[in-house]
Amino acid sequence: MVCVEHLEETHALAIPHVEVEEPIDWSWAGGFYDSEGYLDATVREYEKYGYRYRALYTTIEAGQEDKSLLERLRDFIKAELGIWGSILDYYEERGIYLLQYKAHEDCYRLAKTLLPHLHLLKRREQAKKLLTETKRYAETMASIERERHRVKVAEMWERILAL
Repeated sequence: MVCVEHLEETHALAIPHVEVEEPIDWSWAGGFYDSEGYLDATVREYEKYGYRYRALYTTIEAGQEDKSLLERLRDFIKAELGIWGSILDYYEERGIYLLQYKAHEDCYRLAKTLLPHLHLLKRREQAKKLLTETKRYAETMASIERERHRVKVAEMWERILAL
C-alpha cells in the first residue's frame, strides 16, 4: 500500500525547477546600477608638444559574475536606446564581467535615461556629474569646432546638446 503523503512528496520532487527570467525595465536597470554600477565623467588637462589640451573621459560600468545577466541588460539598453556596450572579462581569475559604455553621446543618453530610476544618492550624483560635465564640454567643443570651420565635428557635439 502506498501512503498518499509519500506519493505527493515524490510527485512534487519529480517536477523540475524552472527559473523564469524577469523582464528588464528601466526601474530594474536603475536598481542594478544602484547596486552594481558606476558612472563617471572626468575632464583632464594635459600638455603635449607645447600645447595645452582638455579631454573628456566618460564611463558607465556595471560588474557582475553572471555574464548572461549583463548580456540581457546590454540587449535591453540596445533595444531601448540603440547603444551598444562592451562586456569585458574584468577579473578573469575571479569570474567577474564588466558591462561598459565609453562613448560620450552613449554615456550621456544612458545617464539621462537612468537618472529618474536611480535611488542611491551617490549614483544620482554620479549621473548628474556625468550629464553636467558632458554638456559643458560639448558646448565648449561645439563652439571651438564651429570657429575652426569643422562643421561635422561641431555637429557631433551639438547632437549631445540636443538630447
